[in-house]
Amino acid sequence: MISGLIVVVLVITFLLYSLLIGSLYAGYLRIQAFTRNASEPTTAFSIVIPFRNEATQLPTLLHSLHQLQYPKEKFEMLFVDDQSDDGSREIVQTYMEKFPKFHGRVISNQNPGGAPKKAAIALAISQAQHPWIVTTDADVQVSPLWLQTLNDFIQEKKPVLVAAPVVFTAEKNNWLHHLQKQESIILSTVTMGAFGLKQAFMCNGANLAYSKNAFLTVGGFSGNENISSGDDVFILQKIRAHFPERVYFLKSTAAIVTTQTENSWRKLIQQRLRWASKTPAYTGFYPKTLALITACMNLFLLISFFLLPLSPLPGILLVAKIGVDSLMLFPHGKFLKQPISVLGYFFNSLIYPILVGIVVWGTWWGSYSWKGRRF
Repeated sequence: MISGLIVVVLVITFLLYSLLIGSLYAGYLRIQAFTRNASEPTTAFSIVIPFRNEATQLPTLLHSLHQLQYPKEKFEMLFVDDQSDDGSREIVQTYMEKFPKFHGRVISNQNPGGAPKKAAIALAISQAQHPWIVTTDADVQVSPLWLQTLNDFIQEKKPVLVAAPVVFTAEKNNWLHHLQKQESIILSTVTMGAFGLKQAFMCNGANLAYSKNAFLTVGGFSGNENISSGDDVFILQKIRAHFPERVYFLKSTAAIVTTQTENSWRKLIQQRLRWASKTPAYTGFYPKTLALITACMNLFLLISFFLLPLSPLPGILLVAKIGVDSLMLFPHGKFLKQPISVLGYFFNSLIYPILVGIVVWGTWWGSYSWKGRRF
């Protein structure tokens, strides 16, 4: 038998975790799907796309941007070259020469510093001609109605910041890619749930829009320059603190941006380390509590695997956790038209605590590399 203290710790952690997940699911249900109203396209956007060595990905993005169904005079595209050395810059320039009406320009990020993506975005915003900034990544594909849907939402809700969905797609049909798709849906549900609870703390910079005036009002990225990642969540937290009633999540399939999953475990772990590196800098009790309890729940389950010969309790709690987590996966997966195998979900849930353990260890004791740089 395992000791009474371990039993108490496991049960209390599970109950707290279940309470938090239940509240996030309630918040998710508050976010209603947005119906486009085909309003007059009056919002002017500056699309900011930082890139570094994305030669293989940029053609897909450029083609999708060219297919946007929005008046050309109402948006510009600012491609920020973060010292690429693989011909990425030339790909963008060649595309613009081929299509003269493609309203884009390339900017050089000469001083990337310790947070190159933030530096790239701030540089682009300083040169942006339009009042709304839309950030995305070089390895994504946008839908034709992306800007029109954002315009409809902005006209109706009068926000200063709008977060929107990012969906992972996979070239291969294997376990690694299914795990990432499953995780991305859960993270998207958590993001929406926090917005629904008026506790928004997380979003994805691959599909984020905010007013240039709001960005300048809160001082941009000042105060977070020492953290390499977090260009999305930190600006969300700063804008939410200043405009608490004017940050929204746009739940619409027409506003979805798609991106590819990572193709190796090493790249996946490096990406998760980059994401996790900004967690200690979250502001507010709610996100810190959620991050702590979620990490503890997964780590305790990882440790408790070794206790299964002594007691069935860890196994019972693991199955119960899988049931609780399903609230974060299946409803939103259905909305996103991303079907998830129940068997695959169960199997991924068994090994996910191992991934969490590796990331937590690496966050505290290691470093990570990204785009050829070490952080």
